[in-house]
Amino acid sequence: MTVALADAYECGHCNSTARVTKDERGISHLWISHDDGCPVLAGTLPAAPDLARAADAAASDQDPFGPKDH
Repeated sequence: MTVALADAYECGHCNSTARVTKDERGISHLWISHDDGCPVLAGTLPAAPDLARAADAAASDQDPFGPKDH
């Protein structure tokens, strides 16, 4: 699910990238890198809406901004 979340994540304000790593205990960690000047990175705007779209997309295998062309 964490990989699907990273694949579906898109910041609405920059060209962010998301990746997943696993630590020595096997716990997955989601890392999101925002562009410099992104209001989400600066804390001016919350990341919650973008994360909610990605979680919904990951759970339903849908693109957060519309249906995928399979």
